[in-house]
Amino acid sequence: IPRIGGGQRQAAVQPQSGDEIGIGQQDLEEFEGMLKELQAAYAAEDFRTLRQITTPEAMSYLAEEIGDNATQGLRNEVRDIHLVQGDVAEAWREGSDEYATVAMRYESIDVMRDRASGKLVSGDPDTLTETVEVWTFL
Repeated sequence: IPRIGGGQRQAAVQPQSGDEIGIGQQDLEEFEGMLKELQAAYAAEDFRTLRQITTPEAMSYLAEEIGDNATQGLRNEVRDIHLVQGDVAEAWREGSDEYATVAMRYESIDVMRDRASGKLVSGDPDTLTETVEVWTFL
């Protein structure tokens, strides 16, 4: 199972009955690390890193979103991320591969800036916002 790490507060683990492989705190720490890595690569528009850590389908979505922002003269900045809670929806094995689908509730600073000037267009650079995303990890 991939990584999720760091953070000053421990995320709560909420395993569900569909967890065949026993997702634990260490797994959630690895997932948090991947969340941070993906958000940093997204903000830097680092397509190479994004391709390394996502499926082709997810990469296509992210590339389209980055392209749409660029066309509008915008750049998304997400930082100061920490996982608040990870709910395991399902975890299973296929051959030697292990998968986990996790609803991740996390806090971050999420703002949109003008690409040319860096001027704030939306969001609050001083206030954490909460987001929930569902990811499947291999």
